[in-house]
Amino acid sequence: MVDTVVIGLGNPLLSDEGIGVHLLEQLKKRYEYDGIELHDLGTAGISVLHVIAHKRKAVIIDCAFMNEKPGAIKRFTKEQVRSLKLLHGLSLHEGDLLSTITLSESLGECPESLVLFGIEPASVAVGGALSEQLLGKVDEYLALIARELKLQPKKMSIDYA
Repeated sequence: MVDTVVIGLGNPLLSDEGIGVHLLEQLKKRYEYDGIELHDLGTAGISVLHVIAHKRKAVIIDCAFMNEKPGAIKRFTKEQVRSLKLLHGLSLHEGDLLSTITLSESLGECPESLVLFGIEPASVAVGGALSEQLLGKVDEYLALIARELKLQPKKMSIDYA
């Protein structure tokens, strides 16, 4: 059974809001991830609950407004973060990651190790491209996430036909 899961969150149609999904795709391309599940959950909100259930470790990558310089990345555990969103209650249409994690804990299904990587956006404007600030740091982000997961880069093969 796979006991570690990596989740990329965000909406790629809103520039840097899609950074979690973008980084997940780059992890798939660049690193060996045997024994680890990778999930692009986009804006799926409550779906996170089912994907992290009964895992030993979960790593979640997402855009986060942290009052930092655009492009800044921070690593958090679930105990180190709190949401400033004002929600009307639990809804399948109004997602709040931290509320979903709290629900997972109350159900006794939350991973013992849950790590969140938040990346401060430069832009969340409509448009599919990442900002230059974030695009220029993709390798840095991937190295940090790969270190967390102890991933090895894929071996490149060259065909000299």
